[in-house]
Amino acid sequence: MNNITNFIFAVLILSISSTSFCKNIYDTDFHHIEIKTKDATKTKLEEIEKIKIKSFMNILNKTLTTENENYLIKENQYQKYLDNIVQNIIIENELITNEKYIADIKINFIKKDIIYIFRNHKLNYSDIRSNPFLILSTYNEEFISYGLTLKNVFYNIDKLILESENKLLNIKLPDLNPNDRFIASHKNIINEDIESLSKIANKYNVKNIFIIKIKKLKNNELNIKIDYYSDHTKTFLFLGDLNLYDVNDLHNYVMSHLNNWWKNNHLIDNSVINQVICRIDSYNYSDLIDIKNEIVNLSQFKFIKTIEISYNNNIEQIEFYGDYSILVESLLLNNIEIYINDKCTIRTMK
Repeated sequence: MNNITNFIFAVLILSISSTSFCKNIYDTDFHHIEIKTKDATKTKLEEIEKIKIKSFMNILNKTLTTENENYLIKENQYQKYLDNIVQNIIIENELITNEKYIADIKINFIKKDIIYIFRNHKLNYSDIRSNPFLILSTYNEEFISYGLTLKNVFYNIDKLILESENKLLNIKLPDLNPNDRFIASHKNIINEDIESLSKIANKYNVKNIFIIKIKKLKNNELNIKIDYYSDHTKTFLFLGDLNLYDVNDLHNYVMSHLNNWWKNNHLIDNSVINQVICRIDSYNYSDLIDIKNEIVNLSQFKFIKTIEISYNNNIEQIEFYGDYSILVESLLLNNIEIYINDKCTIRTMK
């Protein structure tokens, strides 16, 4: 059991070790509105309420497991918070005519208040993005077999992109060209040939691969086996054996399963409070302040207290929610490393 635990821990650290945030996951999107109406003011207010709910739901979908998300939705627990957690409403390109209301509307929320909702309801969450996972799939139906080709029902690119947008799990799709099929043939993917997997991982500059084997059964049911391959450790991890009757639900079903797997392995446990005492090893005063600001802005941050002050280097007591490993990952995402030899040290990554 210890070996399995250590493997998973190493994998999760490697998965995010060079990740960067292209977008804060608590950010929201603009929504384009173009509606026929005789009462623009009423329509505007109604659409703002709809966008408020939709934007908040998108954040829940990104950060909560399916079980916790369903709890907040089913119990209508979020409704009483919505008005109080809005940071601002941005309206651009607004046009009001006698018959239409047109606008681009974006609603931003207060991050710390969203985290408060999670903690108030004792819900664990995750806001850690992954490095890209390459997805390799095979599809078998009677005497027909497909690998890295558009003929494989899994490689519906539009659906895959739609299901992976704005999620913590970052996926990369192969080009599906003859060179891909030469490197990782259908047979080699089925047999989980390490040499082939390593070559295609190297081609796409990834360390992590999902292997999705789909088999259509006689009753039209799809059997879906999912494995994870780490090119760093050259090892496999079984992630699920799923069954599905409607091929139209394939991409949502698989991506939901994978996203939940990622979140469950990167949860910030709100019932656990830990603390470390670390020296911040900074290059200058500005770097010191930046590091402290990044720590304070982490969603799992609880408390920081300066114990000792020296030139550009302080010893700080830091309290935080969740496991130490999650703190390490969160700091790495912000280009800050924390390590413990004889003493705990935090510094900006070079």
